[in-house]
Amino acid sequence: MLWGDDDRGRGRGPDPMAKRDATTGGTHERERERPMRVEVNIDCADADALRAFYCAALGYEARGEAGTYRACLPAGDAIGPKIVFQEVPEPKTVKNRMHLDVIVDDIEAEAARWIALGATRITVAPVREHGGAWIVMGDPEGNEICLCDS
Repeated sequence: MLWGDDDRGRGRGPDPMAKRDATTGGTHERERERPMRVEVNIDCADADALRAFYCAALGYEARGEAGTYRACLPAGDAIGPKIVFQEVPEPKTVKNRMHLDVIVDDIEAEAARWIALGATRITVAPVREHGGAWIVMGDPEGNEICLCDS
């Protein structure tokens, strides 16, 4: 099952936490009692391999699959978004318009660890801007990820 047992209340139906409109019976999404949950979906050629990479890189656990979809969640009680890997026939061709920023204590040490796991380093030197620094990496299929200093 793709959505796993850890998805308490995470169904695909109407959000039970959205307030009901007394006059129409509809919901007002602007009047939420809690924030929406965010999941990240990554298109890929090999969902099993990419999920294994992200599990090792992020400390996530493989959790759930359906058809050509694979999912992983933060291990234990850690907090973070569910990541779903969706196999698609077309290859990645241009820079991602959206990417993950992963906050780490030592960007150089993490870059070396990620390279050992199969990532590539895209920026030679860390990018330094607005008092922060990050290294742009590519996952094994070329999706950009930034390793950012904490």
